[in-house]
Amino acid sequence: MSSVRPKSARSGAAQPASRRDPASDTLAFMRLLWALDHRLRSISKQMQNRLGVTAPQRLALRLVGRTPGLTPSELAGSLHLDRGTVTGIVERLVSRGILQRAPHPEDGRSVVLKLSARGRRLDRETTGTVEECVRRALSKLTPTQIEVAQQVLEAIAHELDVETQRE
Repeated sequence: MSSVRPKSARSGAAQPASRRDPASDTLAFMRLLWALDHRLRSISKQMQNRLGVTAPQRLALRLVGRTPGLTPSELAGSLHLDRGTVTGIVERLVSRGILQRAPHPEDGRSVVLKLSARGRRLDRETTGTVEECVRRALSKLTPTQIEVAQQVLEAIAHELDVETQRE
């Protein structure tokens, strides 16, 4: 994150860590998050045009491909999305013949998800996807750097959860 280090107003030089402005660090980090969000949305639109699925839909189908028999609630938990959002994703994938619903083998009130033949064809590493970009980025980092990045993102997600619970 050295590129986020604030610069002195006069010299343009990076400030020592002890003199960093937390507000500037926060705003710089938020700019990176918004840039990342914008790029994720852009790639997702390209994926929709090229592959016929958005990035969230592809992530859902890849998770179902790795865990056949996943329930929609389990998928929602894996994606960190609410059940209603996942219902929309699943509906679109089912209507396009990518996912299939089957009765839950132990609970007749529930369903499990599995890939259709078309879904299985999409469930492979493919160029031009968000996951390929993430894979390339992670390959350039050490395991320690990846772990720290995960901790930062989890801490931010936690604080966002805390804030949404206040309402």
